[in-house]
Amino acid sequence: MSYSILARPIRYNHDGTKLVPQGVVIHSTATPEATDEDEIAYFNAANRDSSAHYFIDDDSISRAIAEGEVAWHAGSTANHKYIGLELCEFRDEKKFLEVWKRAVWLTADICRRYGFGVDNVFSHREISATYHETNHTDPDGYFAAHGKTWAQFKADVQAALREVTKANTTGVPAPAPLTYTVVAGDTLWGLAKKFHLTVDQLKQWNGLTSNLIRVGQVLKIAPPESPPVAKTPILGRSVATGEQMIEFVRTVNPSFDPHISEAFLQLGETYGIRGDIAFCQAIHETNFFRFTGDVKPEQNNFCGLGATGNGNPGNSFATIEEGVRAQMQHLYGYATEQFLPAGEPLVDPRFKYIPKGSAPNWEDLAGKWAVPGYDRTKFATLEAALQAGATYGQSIVKLHKQLPATVVPPTQSAEPPKPSAPSTEQENPDEWLKQAIELLNKYYAHVNAK
Repeated sequence: MSYSILARPIRYNHDGTKLVPQGVVIHSTATPEATDEDEIAYFNAANRDSSAHYFIDDDSISRAIAEGEVAWHAGSTANHKYIGLELCEFRDEKKFLEVWKRAVWLTADICRRYGFGVDNVFSHREISATYHETNHTDPDGYFAAHGKTWAQFKADVQAALREVTKANTTGVPAPAPLTYTVVAGDTLWGLAKKFHLTVDQLKQWNGLTSNLIRVGQVLKIAPPESPPVAKTPILGRSVATGEQMIEFVRTVNPSFDPHISEAFLQLGETYGIRGDIAFCQAIHETNFFRFTGDVKPEQNNFCGLGATGNGNPGNSFATIEEGVRAQMQHLYGYATEQFLPAGEPLVDPRFKYIPKGSAPNWEDLAGKWAVPGYDRTKFATLEAALQAGATYGQSIVKLHKQLPATVVPPTQSAEPPKPSAPSTEQENPDEWLKQAIELLNKYYAHVNAK
């Protein structure tokens, strides 16, 4: 038994953040008798601050958000790890069983395609108990109302997974149709309404310059896949030198304290983080350590921790080292699922709020460290900004690319270099004088060049 999936992409309640799925979370909608079409219409009408990848009712499955994109269904940490399935709630037993069968099939199909086992399938109750970012307990109550349990659901998924694995060994089918073939009577406006899109979206995705369509024409009803964006890991060793970092900042801020760059390199080594790029994050946040925003220099807060705008200066730290350590810990929380390196004291007051391991790359920080992490007046989505190289993390990486190109001037002594004394074996005094003049010319040429 298999079921078709309708692609019904929603305009709101997602921002294009990439998702690499690690499992599935099962929900129930808590809106009795609402169909999947009702749910799609609701989330497609305005910002609701929540969403899911799929909505399942008794006669259809609707995909609202692509599996490779984050949906807002189970708290920040789980959102960045799991595909979310919402089961429509019906009092009628027959309708409930149809929802159950479709949910079991889809969950098993997702598991097969990604290589998951049933240990990667969670209820919203389990996610709430694990991450403490929501207090929901669904779908347990919905199941219990129909004499079912969560354990039974997982057992049925396990059985279905065995069946679909045996039955399908020839490849991975697309999870949902991404195209539509025009038939007689179709209009662009009617198709936009049918698939919960806009006419402009259909025209843009299909390169149409007018509203005319023809019978047999194949139309894209989902946005085309974007090319992959280059990623720069947060973890790693620094490439730039301390001298390059100092000189780069001093081209804008001559009074920069070099102890700051030393702390970034040293603590970067401790945490296994690219200290030179973290330094560029601090440049980005502090405007070259000139602190022209709400955060002040005496706070030793180099990355805006706790600063939320509107005059809120955020957290303060006693020393330069403590401030840099807090920044490294915040980055460490995003880049890994570990606690802190052995022996390191926790100084980041916001460490507990980080969705651990959700941003292993600098480019992943948009929408997490910085929200939204791109200019909404220029880009409709985070994905569009990523493709343009214009997100928070990408700006930091661009700054870093300038560091190795920074020319560090040679140390200049107060006196011009003195020629070596002539050897007692020197037979030609004119040769010695020539060498001395060459050395002096080189020195003054260097001075004049600066």
